[in-house]
Amino acid sequence: MPAYRKPHAVVLTGEGVFYSNEQRGDLRIGLGDALNLAEVMRGAEQLFMGGEGVVMVDATVEQAARTLPELGATEWKFTELRAWTTLTRDYTNGQRTVIHLGLSGSVADNPGALLNGAEGPADVAWRLGRYHDLTGHAWRYTAGVSGCFGLRQRWQHPDPGKQPLWRSAGPRGVMGQGPMVWNAAEQPAEGTVDSWDVNAMYLGGIKNARVAWSELKPTGARGFDAGVAGWWEIDVATVPGELWDGKVRPPLFWARRVIKGTTWLSTERAKLVEQLTGTIDVVDSWTCDNTEAIGRGYAERLASVRTGMLGPMGPAARGVKRTWAELVGMVAREGGSIHRPDWSAAWMDLSCANMLRRVFRVGDQLGVWPVAIRTDAVHYANADVPVLGTALGMGDGVGLFKKERTLTVDQYRADVLGGRR
Repeated sequence: MPAYRKPHAVVLTGEGVFYSNEQRGDLRIGLGDALNLAEVMRGAEQLFMGGEGVVMVDATVEQAARTLPELGATEWKFTELRAWTTLTRDYTNGQRTVIHLGLSGSVADNPGALLNGAEGPADVAWRLGRYHDLTGHAWRYTAGVSGCFGLRQRWQHPDPGKQPLWRSAGPRGVMGQGPMVWNAAEQPAEGTVDSWDVNAMYLGGIKNARVAWSELKPTGARGFDAGVAGWWEIDVATVPGELWDGKVRPPLFWARRVIKGTTWLSTERAKLVEQLTGTIDVVDSWTCDNTEAIGRGYAERLASVRTGMLGPMGPAARGVKRTWAELVGMVAREGGSIHRPDWSAAWMDLSCANMLRRVFRVGDQLGVWPVAIRTDAVHYANADVPVLGTALGMGDGVGLFKKERTLTVDQYRADVLGGRR
């Protein structure tokens, strides 16, 4: 595995000290029975002074917590000691050191996408460092948490007025349509089923969706405006039933979300409905006309990583790829560094809408409709593969299709309808 000049991570075990650049250093830390977090942080500060890094220690939260009084006497700030804890220290010259402390004894049962399957402490250090080298930021416990941090890092500015509103729950009870998990009413009895996957599906949505910079406000019944971010409650009476009953075609929105003849859609989902029907009737809305493609810079960095422009991902590949997938779901949850359900819906719905546009184009042109969709995997039965692939749009780029596999009907029923894919 290639080494790189600056270490981003260090792993401390009873076997020794392992650096992400495969070099040994003089980080003097005593492990064994006398683990002392204050001592660990003194050594980490010397290594990462004025920067950021990951330190993994072969200990549990319970073992490390015994030395919290000593750590509390230092100038390191943190909220609560957990399996992964971020500690910061500010200096009078304006510099800051950020250390992400991982306690491998408590992480072992949930190593996350990056560390799952790691072969020893040297491999752990290398993976942590390689992830940082590729994405530009440290790994923080899970791919979703790391992705939120990476996105926020792209928008750091000393003027608070130039920051997006990172946390806003939006209107109560309104939510996105979620991922597309759908089965056609009629399923194949014989033959084969071809599975087509969308490349890095959510990455395109993160890059291109323009989302609300500030808080969504109630804007009532108004004409639909595709240039405005937010939520739209539409009257479904103007939408043909075949576009949302889900019997033959994938639904543009879920019937179960229709209440008293209306449903709430994000701007990206409403845009798709308007495109296919010609008009939509808005009965209520929560919107913001100050919009920005907030995820563009971060998504472009991850897209460069995906194509190998920054070098091979190696064993860090799964952690990197899970970053954009889990970021979409993470920002919809409370308690994280970003809580914007409207952003999550916009990213997911734009990604899904782009996929559905291709699926509907194939259906209209060839009369061929999928028998099932599982988020980014579209399944067609007994189809002319070369013609279908051309119509769908094949390629290696983000959002394009690739043929993943061909299944017998029995395999399809077990793997897809059975719930595994």
